[in-house]
Amino acid sequence: MGFEDFGEEMSGSPIEGVREMPCPHTLTAAAKAVSDAYSIKSALDRGAALAKEQAGDPVQKMSVELYGSILLYTGNSIYSEINRCLRSDWKSVRKYWNYLRLYFEAIDSMPKRKVTLWRGIAVDLFDEYKEGKIITWWSISSCTADINVAKNFMSCLGGGAASLITLHCKTACDVSGLSFYPHERESLLQPGTKLKVLSRRKKGNIAEIEVEEV
Repeated sequence: MGFEDFGEEMSGSPIEGVREMPCPHTLTAAAKAVSDAYSIKSALDRGAALAKEQAGDPVQKMSVELYGSILLYTGNSIYSEINRCLRSDWKSVRKYWNYLRLYFEAIDSMPKRKVTLWRGIAVDLFDEYKEGKIITWWSISSCTADINVAKNFMSCLGGGAASLITLHCKTACDVSGLSFYPHERESLLQPGTKLKVLSRRKKGNIAEIEVEEV
């Protein structure tokens, strides 16, 4: 979820120090302050099944709690607010630090892929994304391997000004086999991902932008 989420990016880092924290042992401990109990339980229930088969071919063994942390993000519980904070309300990010620490532990256990993905966003980024510019995305960025999914997200948002971004990624984490919404063919890019703008053009009210991870 969250292909459409976007906002003005900021300089600096909202997550400095998170990876140096002790990792919470459970998803409940990590997320109880930022998510509801039902969503946490749902993530853990599905995480238990994924852990049995070690879904997603992790590079090291993953626990129920680690799978659960990814599942909690791909659901509807926290993705919108956590990304809003990561992009534009850094003082509020600290309440997510325990969750992010467990989430990063999970993502670090998953293989990273060099792949082309797409993202549909309900913002016209044409003027901001000038060719050659380096952009930093501080959110957990949801992308899709299916361009039609990205286009559908744009059309579901009312058909106004939007951007369709083609991303040539180096460190994408494929979570389509873990997500509550596998049909979205979702991959995640992590906070702090840097992208170089390769090209841009306007097609009606849609900005078509091509970027590569650097």
